[in-house]
Amino acid sequence: MKLSVQDFAEIVSALRGEASDLSAQEKRRAVRMSVTSKLVVGVLNDGALGRTYSVLTRDISLAGIGLLQSIALQQGQEFVLSLPRQHGKPPLFFVLVVMHCRPLADGLYGLGCEFVRQAPEEIGKKLLQDQSNEHARIRNSVLG
Repeated sequence: MKLSVQDFAEIVSALRGEASDLSAQEKRRAVRMSVTSKLVVGVLNDGALGRTYSVLTRDISLAGIGLLQSIALQQGQEFVLSLPRQHGKPPLFFVLVVMHCRPLADGLYGLGCEFVRQAPEEIGKKLLQDQSNEHARIRNSVLG
């Protein structure tokens, strides 16, 4: 699956900020844009949303995304990713598959992932709800 050009432009702009230059740094199957932003993902286990956590983006293309994270995933593992859009539009949710996962440092992994399909709406809503619940849990544990 590939993102539409319009969705890709909106996502890159939202991840980088509106005034960013969208010049490519590499030539591969699909041009990659270097972006660094915090996103939320949820691992899929037999089609159901499992553990959710935050990741940092490294780059994005029409065909996939590079991520930095503290959790190693196996090649072939599917997960859901929330991608922001501009102008108050709701985020887009996609199912991705891990193409490779490499250790970069102690507790840091670099993943190369491909877009598979758009995630069902109910999984996207659950991903956002799980993120909101986790923030509330942390806030309550810190503030008492």
